[in-house]
Amino acid sequence: DPALADFPAAPWVNKMMLAVVLEAPLQAWCSWATWVTWWAGALRSSSPRAWWCLGGAFPLTASTAGQVEQVGQAFFWQTPGTVAPYLVTLLLLQILPGDTSAQFRWILGLGALPALLALVAALPQQEKPLTPKASLPEALSCPDVQRCLLGTAGSWFLFDTACYGTVIFTPQILSHIFGQDQSLVQLALHSILLMIFAIPATGLAVLALPRLGPRKLNAYGFVLQAALFATVAATYGLIQNIHSAVLTLLCALYFSLNWGPGLATYVLPIEVFPEEFRSTLHGFSAAAGKLGALVGAGLFPFIDAAYGVPAVMALQAVVCALGALL
Repeated sequence: DPALADFPAAPWVNKMMLAVVLEAPLQAWCSWATWVTWWAGALRSSSPRAWWCLGGAFPLTASTAGQVEQVGQAFFWQTPGTVAPYLVTLLLLQILPGDTSAQFRWILGLGALPALLALVAALPQQEKPLTPKASLPEALSCPDVQRCLLGTAGSWFLFDTACYGTVIFTPQILSHIFGQDQSLVQLALHSILLMIFAIPATGLAVLALPRLGPRKLNAYGFVLQAALFATVAATYGLIQNIHSAVLTLLCALYFSLNWGPGLATYVLPIEVFPEEFRSTLHGFSAAAGKLGALVGAGLFPFIDAAYGVPAVMALQAVVCALGALL
């Protein structure tokens, strides 16, 4: 089965999640953590497929979650997961005041908990064999598949360029608003303030998904993002010293980044690709998104240093406008 052949079987996914479960706490608390890293590397290298096993689990999860609406509901839980580390940080800052080393070790070690929960949930799952109607190369030679892949991979690339570029750029804006000398508690609170907008935004996107469908949700979201980035670019010179106005626009940007393409890019491959190649082509699309994240995170700091915040936001608006056209 080409779809299953292109991704590791479930035991490999479980094996790598087990490695994360063991590796995170040992690296956090043991002075011989470098040996743990070495053994984890040996575990991953025991099969060529295992190197990208956890990355492959991402599209596999989407492909096995069900129909479009069920996939959107499953994706929702990613957003509370992004807020959770900051809440844990606040808790540890209160429990272990002044002990930065222990705080860091606990945060790193607790990273094993999500992997453990995912491992327990994945153990009873069984793969369903499929009978493909064509080989993967034949499917990729089909013009309809090529057009769909251009849309899913291209929109995911553009969205992650804008999203990760904004996330990487946010601390600089926050330091301008709140000053350079923020405590760890303040940094955590300010990060939570921004990321908390992702939860209702994703929830509203899940509710809109059955009515709009992933294609319209993708397009409308990109238009909203382009408009907000253009607004920031046009007004930043006027409002940069009005901290409440800058923070309000930044919160609106975080809301828009999680309503629309944030959900639709993950769901769209489930709707447009044939079932027997769905996980593979979803994986290609997700890989394009990771490439966009690399471009956004690496490019925008240089643009900011050379031309300033308005240029960064203007380029983000162009990126999102191109996403809307796809």
